[in-house]
Amino acid sequence: MDATLPPTQMEKINTWVTDHLTHIPFVQKIVFVHNLYVMTRAGLSIVDALKILSTQMENKRLQRIILGVKTQVEKGRQLSEALAEYPKLFPPLYVSMIAAGETAGKLESALSQVASQIKKSQALASHVRGALIYPGIILIAMTGIGIEMTFFVLPKIIGMFNDFHAELPLATRVLIAFVKFMESYGVAVVIGLIAFLAFCIWLLRKPAVKYVVHGFNLHIPIAGAIIKKINVASFTLTLSSLWPITTKKK
Repeated sequence: MDATLPPTQMEKINTWVTDHLTHIPFVQKIVFVHNLYVMTRAGLSIVDALKILSTQMENKRLQRIILGVKTQVEKGRQLSEALAEYPKLFPPLYVSMIAAGETAGKLESALSQVASQIKKSQALASHVRGALIYPGIILIAMTGIGIEMTFFVLPKIIGMFNDFHAELPLATRVLIAFVKFMESYGVAVVIGLIAFLAFCIWLLRKPAVKYVVHGFNLHIPIAGAIIKKINVASFTLTLSSLWPITTKKK
């Protein structure tokens, strides 16, 4: 980085990098929520606990977020309202759990359950990712072999076919036409696919489109049953975490 930039500009760049490019590991999230639970249970106020945690966290982005939450709480907002300003770090589910704890007068219990929910969700996601590693490797290998065959192997074989001067089967003619098309327009096809994928990702962020796609996913053979089981597991984990917060002691 250019050292001749003025300090204010350097600070702006560092702040932008911290806010947009710094990743917050899930372990840091668990540590933050768990320590906040321990401190509030020990009798510290939310503001004091947040102030201490902002200096203990190693992640710079998390430090800035905790300071922002502390500032909002000092202005009189509920903890759940302040956390809702950072949906990427605190999803609506966790915010709702903390809000339920505030309403029921069980904030400490809510924080404990949120930390437990983060651990369970991460464990479930790890199991799902582990189960998809082998199919993913196979898919990547097949894609790589297909690209190699299309651009490097088949063009050489097609030259041999041209020397035969014989009537080729339909499947072979289709394959030859496909290879020639990719030789001529392969770059445009790749750019078009990348643009199409980017458009699909942008489109899937729309709630209405996401609702339709998720409904369609549930009816896909084999994969639909797996998605249903994952959703049921996630639902039961969430319900088990909400139960201690919403129930009243007799």
